[in-house]
Amino acid sequence: MCIGGMDDCIIGKDGRYAPLDYKTKASIPKEGEAEKYYQNQLDCYTLFLKSNGYLIADHAWIIYYTPNAVKVQKKTLTVSIGIFQFDISVIRISVNPDNAKEIFNAAVACARGEQPKPNPDCEYCGYYIRRDYVKI
Repeated sequence: MCIGGMDDCIIGKDGRYAPLDYKTKASIPKEGEAEKYYQNQLDCYTLFLKSNGYLIADHAWIIYYTPNAVKVQKKTLTVSIGIFQFDISVIRISVNPDNAKEIFNAAVACARGEQPKPNPDCEYCGYYIRRDYVKI
């Protein structure tokens, strides 16, 4: 079984809940990158909070940890002991739980209805079109 959940949650002075997610990345994120890749995830977390009766903030947080150095303190033939140093980037992202609700509703409609045709312009549909069926 595959399950997941929110990494953390910040409760503001006004009592509103804001999801917080931790990410590790090899380089410092570029402008707009967090929204591009994680907007839907954070919208979903906000929807979950709202659906369970929590007051929600209009934003969420992502904290990126980017390794920038490793200092080896002790090295033997079998063990290396060291210290990792990280750059930390904190990004505030506006959230909208209604966007997540639309995606859930579309997914339910898709599961209950006819599957959509692959789109030749979609990078993921290309995998569907080219996949080989494995017979068990």
